[in-house]
Amino acid sequence: MSAIEAIAMQGIEGLPSVNSPLKADSELFMSYLKETNEALASSDSMLQRSAMGESIAPHELMLSLENAKLQLQLLVEVRNRCVEAYQEVMRMQV
Repeated sequence: MSAIEAIAMQGIEGLPSVNSPLKADSELFMSYLKETNEALASSDSMLQRSAMGESIAPHELMLSLENAKLQLQLLVEVRNRCVEAYQEVMRMQV
């Protein structure tokens, strides 16, 4: 944990605590990250079972793969926006 994160978690006297908004956002992001990982693992498992000869409907397989792909793309875009916002803040002159 960096010093900035430690200060944000404790709050500074006289300033509002940062726990609720940041913690809620990070928990939301982590839950979506886990959900995306599960979707990717599920679609990969389904693809492997299909390749091994198990009877899986092609449309179900394609829907699973597309769903996982879209979730991953959304997650990457959110990450990219966060990185861009961080870089913009770092470019600000104080």
